[in-house]
Amino acid sequence: MNKRIDKKRKKLIVNTSKVKQRFGIRKLTTGVTSVLLGAFLIWGGGATAQAAEGTPTNDNEESSNISNDSSNIKDVKEVTLPTSQESADKTNVAPSTTNSPQEAEQPAPTTINEKKSDKAVVQSSNVANKEDESANKDQDYEDKQSSILKIQNNQQINSNILKKNLTESKVEDSLKDFHFTGAISSFKNTTAGKDENYLTFKDGDTAEIAYQIQGFGGTGSKSGFFYDTPNSYLLLIPKGFVADGKVTASYAYGNYTISSQEVLHGIGKNGEDYIKINCPNTPYYGAPVAAKINLTAKLKEDDGGYVSYNNSLPSPFMAINNGSFSSSNDVQLGNTTYHIANNEWDQNLNYTLIPGKQALDSNNFNISSSTVELHPGDTTNSGYEQLNATINLTHHVENGDYLDFHLGLPLQDGKILPYDTQLSDGFDAKYQGTTIGHVFKMDGYYRLVFNTAVNQFFGNSGSSFTDTFHLKWNSGTANPAIRKPTSVTDHNFGKPFVYQYTSDKNQNQELFGYTPTNDVNIGGKVSASGLTIGGQYIYHGKILQCNQSNGSSVVFSINRIWDKNNHVQIYTNWYNNEAVSIAIKAKDPSKSASNNFAITVIVGQNPYLTYNWTSDTDLANQIKKTIAYYHTHELSNPIQNDNNILTQDKDTKGAQLPDGSVTVTHEEKIENGVVTRTYHVKISNPEVELDGAISPLGVSASGFTMPDNIRSYSEDVANAEANKKGNFGGTDDLSANTSNETLKKALEDTDTIKVAISNESETTSKNVSGVLGSPWFAKIGYSGSNLGPNGDDPSNYITTKLIFKDDSGNVVGPSDGFKFQGKSGTTISFNGVEQELVDLINQGYNIDHVASKSGNTETTISPSGDKNKISSYNFGNISTASATPDEFIVYLKASHAPITDTSKKVTETVHYIFQDENGQVLNTPTRDDHHAELDFTGTKPYGSKDSDPFTYDDGKTFNAVTIDPQLGFKLISAKTADGTDVLDGNSEGINHNTPNVVVNVIFKAQPQADLTDTKNVTETIKYVFQDANGHVITSTSRKADSQTLTFTGTRADKNDQFAYDEPKSFDAVAIAAQAGFDLISATNDASHADVLGDNAVKQIAGIKHDSAPVNITVVFKAQPQNNPGGNPQPSTPDKPVTPVQPSTPNTPETPVVPTTPDVPGTTPETPTTNPEVPGTPSVPNTSEAPHKQEVTVDTTKVSETPVQNIGESTETKQQGQKLPQTSNQNGSHLALAGLAVTAIASLFGITGERKRKGKN
Repeated sequence: MNKRIDKKRKKLIVNTSKVKQRFGIRKLTTGVTSVLLGAFLIWGGGATAQAAEGTPTNDNEESSNISNDSSNIKDVKEVTLPTSQESADKTNVAPSTTNSPQEAEQPAPTTINEKKSDKAVVQSSNVANKEDESANKDQDYEDKQSSILKIQNNQQINSNILKKNLTESKVEDSLKDFHFTGAISSFKNTTAGKDENYLTFKDGDTAEIAYQIQGFGGTGSKSGFFYDTPNSYLLLIPKGFVADGKVTASYAYGNYTISSQEVLHGIGKNGEDYIKINCPNTPYYGAPVAAKINLTAKLKEDDGGYVSYNNSLPSPFMAINNGSFSSSNDVQLGNTTYHIANNEWDQNLNYTLIPGKQALDSNNFNISSSTVELHPGDTTNSGYEQLNATINLTHHVENGDYLDFHLGLPLQDGKILPYDTQLSDGFDAKYQGTTIGHVFKMDGYYRLVFNTAVNQFFGNSGSSFTDTFHLKWNSGTANPAIRKPTSVTDHNFGKPFVYQYTSDKNQNQELFGYTPTNDVNIGGKVSASGLTIGGQYIYHGKILQCNQSNGSSVVFSINRIWDKNNHVQIYTNWYNNEAVSIAIKAKDPSKSASNNFAITVIVGQNPYLTYNWTSDTDLANQIKKTIAYYHTHELSNPIQNDNNILTQDKDTKGAQLPDGSVTVTHEEKIENGVVTRTYHVKISNPEVELDGAISPLGVSASGFTMPDNIRSYSEDVANAEANKKGNFGGTDDLSANTSNETLKKALEDTDTIKVAISNESETTSKNVSGVLGSPWFAKIGYSGSNLGPNGDDPSNYITTKLIFKDDSGNVVGPSDGFKFQGKSGTTISFNGVEQELVDLINQGYNIDHVASKSGNTETTISPSGDKNKISSYNFGNISTASATPDEFIVYLKASHAPITDTSKKVTETVHYIFQDENGQVLNTPTRDDHHAELDFTGTKPYGSKDSDPFTYDDGKTFNAVTIDPQLGFKLISAKTADGTDVLDGNSEGINHNTPNVVVNVIFKAQPQADLTDTKNVTETIKYVFQDANGHVITSTSRKADSQTLTFTGTRADKNDQFAYDEPKSFDAVAIAAQAGFDLISATNDASHADVLGDNAVKQIAGIKHDSAPVNITVVFKAQPQNNPGGNPQPSTPDKPVTPVQPSTPNTPETPVVPTTPDVPGTTPETPTTNPEVPGTPSVPNTSEAPHKQEVTVDTTKVSETPVQNIGESTETKQQGQKLPQTSNQNGSHLALAGLAVTAIASLFGITGERKRKGKN
């Protein structure tokens, strides 16, 4: 376990901040690997990397043990003193691989550089947090920051440097404000024959633990290598061990002694012992002291399993604060309350105690069934795999008999690789209320240790005992390590557990699924879980590792972290950084960016947000750092029974591609509150590839405070659900709410960062990424462990703010001010205030005075230096809510009040000019000029000098003016005096000093012949008379009526369309009565609409210039005649004569149904004698009653409508149904002849006979 402590010791020298800023990373585009980015060199403090879509932590790194050994510390003669940069280089965060998209990793601490320029570098390093006010108090520490002591066995001490550092200024008083940073420097297995790093212990094994006493800061007198002030410390005897002798001190300098020590039995949180040591003086970083304890494992019945400690109080190593230390917390240990100094160093200690006596013999149990389930997590619980195993005991057990439960891959080296490593805490195994054993959480597996109480449940026959156990392997993230794919094309089965070589470069890093057959092991009995786990192909040979697709990720701040006790750690610095991955040669060639590409970044402007644009030089340097390397992968550690499936991938980085030169230029424009910046990148080497991401922009803000009414993680997440609005918020845990209403509204209203990548290798730029982006995010984190002194009850966080007011009492700058939120004892500071003050001073303000305000009482704060610097004012510490000021007010004084100028005006005159066809100006027609005016307001803000210019609200626009047409003229142009064409546009960009605008509108006369047109549409009404039986008769007729509508069309230009005076209506036409006839109908021939009104043809509306002629047919029917004889008396028909041939009608544009022509003939002579009375006619057969056959006639082709009469022969019918064509004279003759034949036939009563013959 020694590696972890060694890393921590190295990191401590460069990170003394109490506050560790957090950040997360979220993948935004399909196919883009989430990139674990380090700090962007923008914010001070620490940071936590989180892959919102499942970037797994390195389990080996997280659980690695202490490697540094100080057991021979007295033999150390010299120490190598690295620079801070060397220390930083050793703690860089490496990129992580992406797991499932749904997975969300818990944060792990690292540090982050302060921003030193307008850049955001995609890597992390560790430097001292210069904003840490406690570090500033120790000038001696500041002087030596670049040469900090690191004690290791193989290093030596430069005694001259050390003596100089330790003996400079001596203060004759007690130690004050000292920062305790005690740590576990080593923990190792000292059992004979065991590797010291094998931290698994059984009863009787031995170990050694070393606690390193050190600190920094503070003021007090020193003698030689140590502060003169005595102090006391509490050292843990870890669970399962007893101390083997007393604590001994190891040191490199001087002579350090322990005055006294005593064992405090059973006061630990798990009943552990502590040793209290009293020391006559206090070591610090320059000369730390190691307090070592030899240990022997002595396991009690309930000892066993995986044991883990951290710096949560009570922690393994604690300093008792007797007034020397900067801050402390009260901790109850046994019956005593101790003031424990806050420790700024993690104290991770992890090992395993082996419980039980002997494994249960495989012949003494059976496994009835075993199944494994995958369970996704939620906002408070991680995902997990659950093993459900039913165990059948066939023989009685002895105390200490045990069964081990493994879920994971068996390897050829005999080990088992668990799928997930976070196990549930141990628990008693109970059956019917009786404890039959205990389940211990081991290192990646469970051990069930039985006691003899289980034997009573074997039954009367004593044959067997059966019970089912449910055991969980937790991932620590929202999803288990194993993922169920969502489709047949989805090959993402979660975290890759196995690897297989491939000879195909294109297959490199592709995912596949692997289904083990032996991944459940219970007491040595093996079965299959049924799970399919993640696998990955690895190219066997040297390969260039590079981006395969273009994409964008966002790195966001984690503004709150909660633990399981509902304690919270709050970070009020908010930021979102955009990270862009460029695929020079994409897997899809059409999406390749090439070595000549552009990155376009679009973002909304807001004065409350800070924009950290990357300079061209810094972006070029970032690109150089992402030039791809060749990699060689060595696979090892095969699974059982298959040498081709391996579980370890050793990635060796080889040579980097030559980058040549990288040139970056940019252009920027601001329109409507949106900034668009395009970086143009040219890399001279056309074969270059990139691997990783670069960051063109980061956006930040201070004062992201938590609302006062939130008291738990679940409340925080629920509050976030209602907080998502506008441009802010993603999933609930990425939508943290803030009580800073000004910042909240800024995030809702401001356009988020959008990115587009373009290939510029061709003449035309080609977008190869689409538009990438996301909402603004603010993360709510959750830690399953205790936050310790870093966290606190949310009710203990107090919020205050700082605002600026001018000498009139008006708030200037952000209306909601700058907020700070912290717990009791936290030093109040306001991020971003210094820059705001610089801006206000540039506007002519100066600080008059600064005051704190509580209620209605204001107290002036005196500056310690330059009164125009915020750093000169001490705002104190957060105390109780009543004791902390509500706000701090910076009162400003200006040279004079704002001045306004409203005298500037600009007019616009539109003048109309009419010309003849030759361009000569005409006196007529005329039109009045159009006038408009724009007013401008100029202002000088507070603090302006008399010589300072006004700032006007320039950039206005005259409204568009509609130009009405002029009959007979064509609109030619509309131009200003300088020739600018403003036709179909506005006069834009008008400033207060723009000359008055005159626009001349030119009309030119058009030839009149081409500008008018006339169209006629006629309505014709024809009259048809029928006998009582409905047959058309010609003996009565009436001349057709007609009326014509005339339409006039006009246009301004011969190329324009005519505009007609339409629509119009045909007037209603009265229909005169006809003696002996009834008016039956009036019908529109074209539409068949009934147009009969009250003895009139109705008015017909909606007629346009291009409407077809309207033809109306009016029908009269003869009134019936009385017959006294009762027998039908046929009338004497007119004697037919040869009709006069009508003239050939002209063909109309639209065919019109002609009126029925009069039948010419002579009136027959009246007989002189009475005609012979005809005989009684025969009664026709009623079953063969004659019928009327209707014929539909196309009126657009027929000049006369023929009517088929009763009694026609078959030939006559056929001729009647063959419609005569318009202008066909023969058709007219045949129609008249047919009428004559029909009339004669009816006289002789032969109609029925002919019809029967026709049918036969």
